[in-house]
Amino acid sequence: MTTPTFDREEALSVDRRSPARSRRPDGRGGPAGFVVFVTAAFPFVVPLVPSTDTQPTFTLFVLLFALATVAQCLSRDVLLPRGGLLLAGVVFGGGVAWLCFSILANGFAASNPNRVASFIMFLIATVTGLLNRRIFSGPRVLTALTAYLFFTILFFLTAGKVESAIIQSRSADMIYQVGTSGRGASTLSPEPSFFAFQVFTIFLLARMNVWSILDYRRRHIIQLITVLLLIASFAGYGILYALMVIFLSGRRYVFGFGLLGAVAVTLIVNVYAIDSLRFVKLFLSIAASLAGGAFELEDVSILVRLTSFQEYWRIFLDRTVFGDAFQFHGGGGLVSLLASLGLYGVLLIVAVVIAISVSRIEGKLKLVLLAWLTLQFISGPIGLPMVGLTIGVLLGRSRLGAMVSAINTLVNRRRGVGTPLASFARPSR
Repeated sequence: MTTPTFDREEALSVDRRSPARSRRPDGRGGPAGFVVFVTAAFPFVVPLVPSTDTQPTFTLFVLLFALATVAQCLSRDVLLPRGGLLLAGVVFGGGVAWLCFSILANGFAASNPNRVASFIMFLIATVTGLLNRRIFSGPRVLTALTAYLFFTILFFLTAGKVESAIIQSRSADMIYQVGTSGRGASTLSPEPSFFAFQVFTIFLLARMNVWSILDYRRRHIIQLITVLLLIASFAGYGILYALMVIFLSGRRYVFGFGLLGAVAVTLIVNVYAIDSLRFVKLFLSIAASLAGGAFELEDVSILVRLTSFQEYWRIFLDRTVFGDAFQFHGGGGLVSLLASLGLYGVLLIVAVVIAISVSRIEGKLKLVLLAWLTLQFISGPIGLPMVGLTIGVLLGRSRLGAMVSAINTLVNRRRGVGTPLASFARPSR
């Protein structure tokens, strides 16, 4: 009896030959993929855990749909290659295993449960992005940005009362500071910087995944809405992100966006005292410090983030191999992976940098992605779904992911086997 050989095209096109087989998935995950996309694009809307920036809504839906679709595909005997799953297993399994090693190396010292939970949520989001980058379709991205635009207009019309009703902010009166302390829109988010991060990262994922198949009209609309929302945040991050969008848009958009910015500034000046805006205070503080010959920041939020970054970096230098197993409790970006997991964090960050460098994308987009990664490395909750999703997409669409997939397919052909996988967890082509 001969052993059947595994053929990728045969497995992917099995629905065209046999009605008994399941239909070939389109990579967007259907209704399940849509729900996962919504929970990633609006991660703060369902406040399951009060007073926290990292809600588990996305993680719970991913696990629920993954289990359901795996069971469905196992029952239908769908054969798919394991390349994407292998890389996902290395990322997730390696992270969990290294965390266990780190706990042992630190003598079972008490790890912070919130930080550990954020790390697990980060791993799940990374695996989801690695296997399912097509959930970020053009219509979904445009719908999400349009929803943000609608609620941003509503935010200013109601002075943030809608957000106070549906979003668990870390500060009860933070939303009501609109117009009095220079804070901008924090649409469907705890604060303006998170709002700007969500909008810009959705735009980035659209640029990486669906930009080449969008018509010019949709591209123009997405870029216009993105810049409008980023300006509306009045945040330093928002201004930086807006400049990145303009940089990616090309020279012919500079004049239009410049005119848009001038109109926005005119409207802002008529409502606010221009020097009360936080991003203006930040730039004025930096300019005054440089003019005085001594660089000194007065923005408390930035000072807290830089202090946390310095502490995480100190921990990493002290415990380079295994880290401290998430003992330090403080806000921090991807640098916290280095401090908490040592070499695993280093390898992951290096892999992401390599993935960006070797990806088949334009040079300007690579520069923006590296800038985005730098900002997330310095600060930002790693438990936010968009952080892990973007990193997973980068790993999955790069030649690094393709190389692992090719090696695994070759091994499968020699062994003559395939692997049943869920349509929701199908590697992106």
